[in-house]
Amino acid sequence: MTGTHPEYWSGGMIDAARAYVEGGGRLMYLGGNGMYWVTERDPEHGHTIEIRRNGPSTRAWDPEPGEGYLSATGELGGLWRHRGMAPQRSLGVGFTAQGNGEGRPYARNPDLPPEAAWVLDGIGADELIGDLPSPAIGHGAAGFEIDRLDHAPGTPARTHLIATATGFSDSYQLASEDVPSSDSRQGGTVNDRVAPT
Repeated sequence: MTGTHPEYWSGGMIDAARAYVEGGGRLMYLGGNGMYWVTERDPEHGHTIEIRRNGPSTRAWDPEPGEGYLSATGELGGLWRHRGMAPQRSLGVGFTAQGNGEGRPYARNPDLPPEAAWVLDGIGADELIGDLPSPAIGHGAAGFEIDRLDHAPGTPARTHLIATATGFSDSYQLASEDVPSSDSRQGGTVNDRVAPT
């Protein structure tokens, strides 16, 4: 079971999680923006981690020339997605948008097949999931950094969509790595990859 914001995973951690699941283990991903940045531990000391926020990516800063590589290992930083290890391959979903607007609750997928319906046992057909105040995002279980199911980067075909959060404001903008050309159609009220309709 992951925590609420498992963004920083090393390649070894991703490989171990995939091997565990492929060997019959079960993984509950309870966060957003998971397995996003290439992250490695310092091989000499082991108690520090390093990331390099190399684009294309949604990031708080740009590295200076030559700073896109991890100093401890020499490998290229950036997103796991750009190294063939998109989080959708391991988690079924991956980062889609970030925003500072109010969060949203989840609604049950009305087309949920019977073999997956047990996940929502005890939750009413029209009952929203996580429809409550949140100290971090104002309201709702989904917010700040949100994920989407997407088969193109690797969501397995057998994945079941259990519930979806919709109705995000334009404070939520599609991740820059998904936008080949900037325009005004990337916000939560107009882009289905931020909030499906």
